[in-house]
Amino acid sequence: MQQLPAEAKSRSICELALPGAHNAGASEVKCISPLVSGGGYLASVAKNSVANALAKPLAGVMAVCQADGIGQLLRKGVRLLDLRLGLHDGQLYICHTVVCNRTFCSVLEEVAEFLREQLEEVVVLLVKRDWGARDYFDTQETWSKVQTSLDELLGPQLLENEDLPKPLTDLVKRNRRVLAMVELPEKVKQRCGIRITGGNLQSSWKDETRTVSDMLKDLECWYQSGRMRPQPGCLKVLEVCLPGAPYSLGPCACAAFCRFLADGRAVHVATKLDFPDETTIRRIVEQNWCEPSVQGQGVKPDVQVARDVSHVYQKLKEQPCAGNCLDKLDNMTTLLTSCTSTPFLSIVYGGKSGGNNWGYMATSCNNSQKSWISECCYCYLELLPTSSASRGLNRDAFREGCEDSIRQSIAAFPDGSQDCCIERASLIATTMSEKAQMCCYAVCKRCPGGFDQWAYKGPESGGHRFHEWRDTSSGIFGLGTVSHCFVVQLY
Repeated sequence: MQQLPAEAKSRSICELALPGAHNAGASEVKCISPLVSGGGYLASVAKNSVANALAKPLAGVMAVCQADGIGQLLRKGVRLLDLRLGLHDGQLYICHTVVCNRTFCSVLEEVAEFLREQLEEVVVLLVKRDWGARDYFDTQETWSKVQTSLDELLGPQLLENEDLPKPLTDLVKRNRRVLAMVELPEKVKQRCGIRITGGNLQSSWKDETRTVSDMLKDLECWYQSGRMRPQPGCLKVLEVCLPGAPYSLGPCACAAFCRFLADGRAVHVATKLDFPDETTIRRIVEQNWCEPSVQGQGVKPDVQVARDVSHVYQKLKEQPCAGNCLDKLDNMTTLLTSCTSTPFLSIVYGGKSGGNNWGYMATSCNNSQKSWISECCYCYLELLPTSSASRGLNRDAFREGCEDSIRQSIAAFPDGSQDCCIERASLIATTMSEKAQMCCYAVCKRCPGGFDQWAYKGPESGGHRFHEWRDTSSGIFGLGTVSHCFVVQLY
């Protein structure tokens, strides 16, 4: 979290994209407990030492949810640990119907060690009793053990109720760096941590969810309904995990969630994963550079576009593309798509400042076809056939919107000064965004012949932001007449 941008650090912990581990600590089966709720076959197996030993590998198929230990998960970037507890030989153990090979105290000790090493990090613990322990666990004595362990090993760093909506910077400054949310029964007195209620924790879990397709429907429902929007004081958790065989289903769920994010949905809530890989963790963490989505419409802010374009820009400098300006722009679009896993269009208009010989191009990132006409407004549109946004886009309306926006920009700012070029770019991006209902950004070469300053504007609620970075652009667009390009994400 120490690498997060300042804007993200000003949010509460409930407003951050947090990679989480579902059933953290469930990485190895110790035994099948004779205390397991429901009795029946499992209880009889537990009482027979030979049968217990033979059943462990089979139990592991359904019970093991993580390949990494607690410290490894935290070092990979996981910041939420879902801990399910049961009793074995009088001690608190991580359980997932069966008893796993980690005690609750050993988990807390690893969390404490990580926080000693990383002084600006914050960790979320969701502490619940395991479903297999439901018949015996919920007593004052057992939950007293849970709270005593939390207090002794993490006490000074535990958040209190009033800390939940406070900004991350404040929590780190006061060394309140562990959000321990505990699912205490009503009859049990709370001594530390934060008691889980319907008002401070929401989960997308549904008992009937069985497949990746079911999971994606649940996530889409949350997204479209607005429930995925972050809420200060309420931790929202997306359940990117499935019952059955986590080892085989976990990677499939992670890959599907990455595709869900690649469709332009900005997510600022926590996520629980089985067998999380580094790519999925990174994609979730990167959401903290994005603005939260608004009621089902993904919006990527200027700062993220700057980050993406700047990264591509560096790659273009390292591996300059031969050819004219349009070839280079096509290469830039392809790089943007490969770097962000988001379909892009590129649109260019060029000509001398103030002139009426404006033209522009639209091309798909996987198609080399392009068209350029400098004497009139013309658009060649070739959209990605695999993109749902492309399939739903009215091409005629998009083309007309492009033409109208360029005409409006020239009429509104006819003198062609440097400042007017920036305003023209902003107007075109805004108009296209409204016409096509997609997120458009203008990248402007502000200094004619100087090639040392780039800027962009993107439509946002409440106005526009203006960011810039200084670098040389010679070698990318050369001395051609292209003065503006638009990076358009298909949501």
